Amino acid sequence: MANPHRGEVQIRVGEKTYKLLFGTTAQCALEKTLKIPFAEIGKTMETVTGLRAVFWACLLRHSDHHGEFPTPDDVDDLMDEIGLYDVRTALVQAINSVVLKPSDGAKSKNG
Repeated sequence: MANPHRGEVQIRVGEKTYKLLFGTTAQCALEKTLKIPFAEIGKTMETVTGLRAVFWACLLRHSDHHGEFPTPDDVDDLMDEIGLYDVRTALVQAINSVVLKPSDGAKSKNG
């Protein structure tokens, strides 16, 4: 089961459940694969190629999918089955849950 407090988003396809996480693993994989800085990753989701790369990267962290999708090209069939709208919606949710909220473990300089 996905843990929303960690920024995980669950997406179900038939009998299988996938967890998406826009964590450090995904962020570094995207910088390396797309050869762009972190600040530009959101803009990549304006293209299907970029959307596919972000989806692939968000699948990398979980051992239940480890090795199932070695490259961004390997998520094409899964994306087609889910549909672009639902893929994008899940990714936005995963990204927002990590980027827009402070970490519970982080301490504020003011507090």
